[in-house]
Amino acid sequence: MRHERPPEPNALAPENTLAGLATLDPAEDLQVTFCRPGGISSMSHARLWEEVERVARLFDQMGLRRGDRVGVCLGNRAEWVLIDLACLHLGLVVAGFDPMKFVPSAALMDRYGLRVLVTEEAMPGTMPVTRLHDAPDPAWPLPPWPAYRAGDEVALKFTSGSTGAAKAIAATWGSIGMSLSAVEEMFDHGPGDTLFVFLTLSLLQQRYWVYTALLRGTDLVIATPQTALFALRAAQPSVIMGVPAFFETLKTLIETEADAAGCTPREAAKSATGGRVRYMWTGSAPIRPALLAWLEDVAGLPVFEGYGMNETCIVTKNHPGACRRGSAGRPVRGKEVFVGEDGVIRVRARFPVNTRYAFADPGASARVFRGDTVWTGDLGRIDEDGFLWITGRADDVIVLENGRNIATREIEERALAVPGVSHCTLAGSGRPWLVALVAAAEGADLGAVLAAINADATPDTRVHSALRMTAPPTEANGCLTSQGKPVRKAILDAHSDLIEAAYSKENDHARA
Repeated sequence: MRHERPPEPNALAPENTLAGLATLDPAEDLQVTFCRPGGISSMSHARLWEEVERVARLFDQMGLRRGDRVGVCLGNRAEWVLIDLACLHLGLVVAGFDPMKFVPSAALMDRYGLRVLVTEEAMPGTMPVTRLHDAPDPAWPLPPWPAYRAGDEVALKFTSGSTGAAKAIAATWGSIGMSLSAVEEMFDHGPGDTLFVFLTLSLLQQRYWVYTALLRGTDLVIATPQTALFALRAAQPSVIMGVPAFFETLKTLIETEADAAGCTPREAAKSATGGRVRYMWTGSAPIRPALLAWLEDVAGLPVFEGYGMNETCIVTKNHPGACRRGSAGRPVRGKEVFVGEDGVIRVRARFPVNTRYAFADPGASARVFRGDTVWTGDLGRIDEDGFLWITGRADDVIVLENGRNIATREIEERALAVPGVSHCTLAGSGRPWLVALVAAAEGADLGAVLAAINADATPDTRVHSALRMTAPPTEANGCLTSQGKPVRKAILDAHSDLIEAAYSKENDHARA
């Protein structure tokens, strides 16, 4: 029998949405598919749930008890999902570690208070992922689901710290439930949908799609960054979760296939994505306005931007009922957004992610969690219809030698509108004028980039030089985060000699 959608979210208090998992009747005819470099595997919701309960019994037999922390340092695979759901079943706290950023070790376990750390390979003190396939004692009973309260901590998630050590915040049951409920009000996922994710499951927000698939009765495809484009065509998803860097690659693929087949980009887009896309979700970093316009107007792929951060989860979102291109959308249910006198966005939540960091440098919690609000560090404005517009980062403001404050985002976005330009970072703090570091395709005209940047520029916002980067920013060279956000300090440090040479040359010309 076809899986019936579980009770609508208003049957449970929004903050308690996850409680629907405790009474789940998983379907035999809905699938979770895993696309890994080694191959593709699928299991029904019902089979997945059997495996979740087996792992829950195994963890309980190992002596893990409510509140214990279980670390997971794995790539995207079925075992990640089993661990996460089994931990929810037992009241354990999941700590997800991106294997590209963390090295499993006893020191890691000690730092974050882990009882268990599941890893790809066996190493001293850790639990190799193969152990998850052990059979628990057949007589060992399956523990009941615990009674959760809104403020109970269920997952540890990580963000960068100022000293290089990762900060961690413990996400609460109520904040997750409220976010899931708010998203369903906007997008109403259900039978017939296939959700597609490929970013690392160590990001809690990616695991939200697992919960959504189970609670709302949808198919789910979990790929990896390496298999995403291949899996996309085969999966024929209706919903694609991505980041701007992925959508840049998708655009290139569509254009290449359109040229090769002699068809329109819209036809090539249907082929590349399977032809069933209802919408695409972009977040984590700003998307280029020109890319957004191309995806929607040329390729026919609806894309909805939003805004959020680890400390707040989803805050605002465009959606089919309320969308203003270029904005970050309106506040979702349970969130209040306002802009302080300093121009920085603040967020108040009915059910906050937390009110402090679990692990961070001294003073970090006080800087971000101010009263009952989160000080985001992002600059923005709210228009007359309640849409939030992000204008930059407080720490991305460049203070020139003359004391003038220059917000970088709008200037950098003008460079990104030039064909062939993939990245732009301004430099000039403490200097008399600005210069731009540009990642551009071979043959791209830096003169055209400079002209675009300086369109309607004031004397203070005028950029004197466009400098070609020695290499484009990537996660591998430390100039992009795992979610595609530029790391400004790393970019400037990597090009310090180039920047110094540009200012020296300008000064020489000024003295001549």
